[in-house]
Amino acid sequence: MTTWDVGANRQITIPTHNGSTYNYSVDWDNDGIIDDVGVTGDITPTYPLGTTVVTVSITGTFPRILFDGATVNDKILTVEQWDNNPWTSMQSAFFNCDNLNITALDAPNLCGVTNLSSIFYNCAKINSSLDHWDVSTITTFSGAFQQTDLFNGDISSWDVSIAGSMALMFDDAQAFNQDINGWDVGMVSIFTGMFLNFKLEVDGSVFITADPSNGH
Repeated sequence: MTTWDVGANRQITIPTHNGSTYNYSVDWDNDGIIDDVGVTGDITPTYPLGTTVVTVSITGTFPRILFDGATVNDKILTVEQWDNNPWTSMQSAFFNCDNLNITALDAPNLCGVTNLSSIFYNCAKINSSLDHWDVSTITTFSGAFQQTDLFNGDISSWDVSIAGSMALMFDDAQAFNQDINGWDVGMVSIFTGMFLNFKLEVDGSVFITADPSNGH
């Protein structure tokens, strides 16, 4: 369940992934009545005059959402509920969704997911606690919170023990200041730019890191 600002053209698009198989239904205004069934790819409705913000519910086979390359990135406002939909990948899922925040109290079903790279790339407004997410199957976190201007959500209890890459994970995420000292990063082989352009404050002095993976 998501909310959207339909904008001046009163349209939104559910962005799908060309290499995945879909068979889903959509309730375009969350009134309990299914409006479209058997959808197998992207779909774009046009809302009536006067419509501003809408709540959209999706059910059925929906393995992946992919905003990378989409034209409606600024229209999605929130994820209200994940339910138990089994995702197959979260790579670039909400790429460039600069008005997005996660308000859902439940967590996405990530048991079949290994890739979380760029999931929230340039999501300028996101600042949610994601500590209840089970990321124990994830091997790639590259760029997951890259350029998230406000993100300082609690992710301290994440199980990242099988992760291999955290490259650019917090690049330019200058608000992030959570204690991740408990993370087991013994399997990580790529830390390149993990805290690139990261604001660090020590004893009242502010430093911007260049590339801490190279000791700067």
